[in-house]
Amino acid sequence: DFIAHIDLITKYNEKLNITLDDEYYQIAFKTIDKLVKYGIPFEINTGAIARGYRTTPYPDVKILQRIKQMGGKIIINSDCHNKDYLDCNFDKAKALAESVGFTERYELIKNGLKKVCL
Repeated sequence: DFIAHIDLITKYNEKLNITLDDEYYQIAFKTIDKLVKYGIPFEINTGAIARGYRTTPYPDVKILQRIKQMGGKIIINSDCHNKDYLDCNFDKAKALAESVGFTERYELIKNGLKKVCL
């Protein structure tokens, strides 16, 4: 239903102070370029915030800029493993999406996906 964890590999980067290099982004961009044509939303994930691994959602701004540039769609997801965090930091995810220029997102509903305003 949506493309999840496009950059899960960065989950611990913030705590470990790991900086992403150009090679990483080139691989990620090639992946996005191939997937965006299917019209499936890419996830903005807040689960790592709820679990204390990060203070920001992922993917990062550069990845989201590429998704936007290529005409991709987004969905915000908490990757929730605990009902108490079902909408954890969705405000941060929305702000991140807006900073890149997204104005709409998709929601997973019973019969598929629904487009809504960000």
